[in-house]
Amino acid sequence: MHERREFMQTFKVPQLFAKDENFLATSDNNIGIKFYKHSENVRKANVVLDQNLIVFVLQGEKVIYHATKKFSIKPFEGAYLRRGQYLMSESPFITHQYEAILFFFKNELAENYFIDKKIEHPKKRAVLKLQSNALIKGFLGSLNNYPKMIKSEDSNLLRLKFAELLHIVNKSNKDFSLQFWGEKYISGTDLQSLMQTNLTENFSLEQFAFLADCSVSTFKRRFQEQFKQSPRNWITEKRLELSAQILLKTDAKVNEVGDMVGYENSSHFIKLFRLRYGQSPLQYRLTQKQH
Repeated sequence: MHERREFMQTFKVPQLFAKDENFLATSDNNIGIKFYKHSENVRKANVVLDQNLIVFVLQGEKVIYHATKKFSIKPFEGAYLRRGQYLMSESPFITHQYEAILFFFKNELAENYFIDKKIEHPKKRAVLKLQSNALIKGFLGSLNNYPKMIKSEDSNLLRLKFAELLHIVNKSNKDFSLQFWGEKYISGTDLQSLMQTNLTENFSLEQFAFLADCSVSTFKRRFQEQFKQSPRNWITEKRLELSAQILLKTDAKVNEVGDMVGYENSSHFIKLFRLRYGQSPLQYRLTQKQH
């Protein structure tokens, strides 16, 4: 059984890998490639990306939580993540090892690469799941021996491989080049989108605040101003409303319903449900279906 680790500290990358022998970077640090592997279950680690990232999983599974989107990527699937703050989980899965290739880069590099594209004011996203195909698999396979064959001083070779990556990913994902063009990406987090996207995740207030890129006190203040109630009360209310809908529309067990809406402890879920609706989830299902 793999050990599960939930991290409260914040990891800043690519700085974290700067002295790692499996991290290759150009002399100006504008491009970095990390061959990354481990055998632990990493759960919802706080990650600050100081550069854009393209990641492809080779073994295991990665789950990415962002203020506007959540998705998982499995072997030979990838993701583009704009610099910013994320929660990330990684699992070795059946292979007993998690393995991925990480490509870090500054936005100007990709923008310059697509300079000949006539794209004006596209819709830009902070995260984009990348589709895989034989071209991408072949490219990733060509990198297997890179840590042994080249050194970070080989900046020109790294730049060529990065240009090849952009070309292949763009050819395989029609929306990819749009991420680097048009109006500048506007920082700041829409709390409504953040909360709706991650409502059923068992996040602490600290994790919600991290995704909102602010302190817990600032998050609470902004939340109160926008929703006219505390984050905890809003989350409880919305989760219980959702659980009531699931109880009436499905035959899921009570503990399964609680888990679906973000409560890992079924006793706690039942207690909150009873306080809100005056009866247990099972009683609620029976009485509502009789009407």
